[in-house]
Amino acid sequence: MKGLNVVWLSETDLTNLNAGEGESNYIDVKKYKKDCIEYPYVSGQAMRFYLKEAMRRGLEDTEYMCIPNDKGETCGDIKKCIMCDLFGFMTTIKGKGAVTRVSPVKVSPAIGLLPFDDNANIDFLTRRHRVSEGAKMEGDIVNVEIGTNIYKGGVSIDMVRVSSDEKIDEEKRAISIETVVDIPEKKNRVKKTLEALRYLTDYSKQARLLTDFSPDIIAISLQNKYSHRLQKLLALRYFVWVTQYPHYPLEQIT
Repeated sequence: MKGLNVVWLSETDLTNLNAGEGESNYIDVKKYKKDCIEYPYVSGQAMRFYLKEAMRRGLEDTEYMCIPNDKGETCGDIKKCIMCDLFGFMTTIKGKGAVTRVSPVKVSPAIGLLPFDDNANIDFLTRRHRVSEGAKMEGDIVNVEIGTNIYKGGVSIDMVRVSSDEKIDEEKRAISIETVVDIPEKKNRVKKTLEALRYLTDYSKQARLLTDFSPDIIAISLQNKYSHRLQKLLALRYFVWVTQYPHYPLEQIT
């Protein structure tokens, strides 16, 4: 097996999973535009973070995932560290200089499939400031975009490069793949990646906008050739009404 692909749909409650740039008192939702209509999305960087944190929560006592230093560099030890093995790194290793590992686990942005304006609202919050005793309590009004939606997400795993390292033969001008851990441990790391999808929890704004972002419908493929083909499997059909979008025909859209 050379590739493992996962694609899923997840329906969320009213929330803001990944804020955009916004302003000091306006917290928006990241959006993309298709056919002049805006849809929400969760960035690939955020999805990677959510997946890594879900894996970290499920670590056994004997398993290890490093924490990046103040420069954002990780340990780079793919034999010991599950995170560096599966998610790659750019770091400096003593005696080797700058080292880069391409992530065997690829993660797509989670894209909303329902128009944002039809499924969103603006929540008004107040940021309270701590004040000394006897002083007047003050606060800033904050506007937060929130919405419900159905998101499509995906993960692709390059099975050949999980727990393996590239070795360059300068004389033959060739690259070979060398496994650095035993096969049972390699399988365990892939299993932990899949299990983590069931327990995605560390997305933003959950203190006051709690929701479940774990997959509701999921498909997995095991492939003897590595590709991302499965990522096009799922689509959502919905109606765009003439009264709401008069420049669109009343028909079913994929």
